[in-house]
Amino acid sequence: MPIAPRFRLVLIVLATAPRLLAQDSTAQSAFAGLEQQPEVGRYLAYFTGPARARITEWLARGSKYRRAIESTLTQAGLPAEFSYLPIIESGFSNTAVSRAGAVGMWQFMPETARELGLRVDPWIDERQDPNRATDAAIRHLGDLTRTFGSPLLAAAAYNSGAGRVSRGLQKISTGSPDFFTLADRGLLPNETRNYVPQLLAAAAIGRDPGRFGFEVLPLPAPAFDSVLVDRPIRLASAERGRPGASVAIAWVPWCGCGGGTRQPISPPAMG
Repeated sequence: MPIAPRFRLVLIVLATAPRLLAQDSTAQSAFAGLEQQPEVGRYLAYFTGPARARITEWLARGSKYRRAIESTLTQAGLPAEFSYLPIIESGFSNTAVSRAGAVGMWQFMPETARELGLRVDPWIDERQDPNRATDAAIRHLGDLTRTFGSPLLAAAAYNSGAGRVSRGLQKISTGSPDFFTLADRGLLPNETRNYVPQLLAAAAIGRDPGRFGFEVLPLPAPAFDSVLVDRPIRLASAERGRPGASVAIAWVPWCGCGGGTRQPISPPAMG
């Protein structure tokens, strides 16, 4: 008699007692001094002025994820400042959807997500799984950093595509071109010329919010509980008797930790 496939439902239960975000003195800064660039200063003024409430909200939301993201970046040998990229992409929202169809905290298009090994189908969209999507994003950023030899060019390529950055570099015949050279010469799209300064401004604020007058109450990091099942079940039923459990991130294939369910029941076995 064949054994029924077994799946693990992972429930997210929020923990307690936030404290104000303090200066992040643990991570080395790969972008030190770049906030003096005029474009970065312009976004610092905007983020600390008209957009202050929004940035405060996003920093608080990101506090659930950023330490884990930074740890993975460090293991990959990448700058900790990349952990603030989701502020610019999505405001650290796993359910964000762009007009172009990019989804999740890291804003992957379906084709890119599948190329990076994420599952995107009618049952599961792993672009909304913060752990799986983060792993994919960091692998992608690592590939781009190795390709271009620069974290800022990697961030530009993350936004506009590696082809755009490569074509821009090919048009510079002298010197050692960097992001600001490409931007100043108009060799990148307008969105990308703004994107990297936005990242630098967000990272400067995130690393030391008090310096910029931000008071950010971080959200509690999620704790995990799990239930092993051998058939599809309604996700809501798995929460019963677990106060504070979240439906939004409830099912993970093969005992991972994340989310991205598109249906109210757990998926059937994959063939």
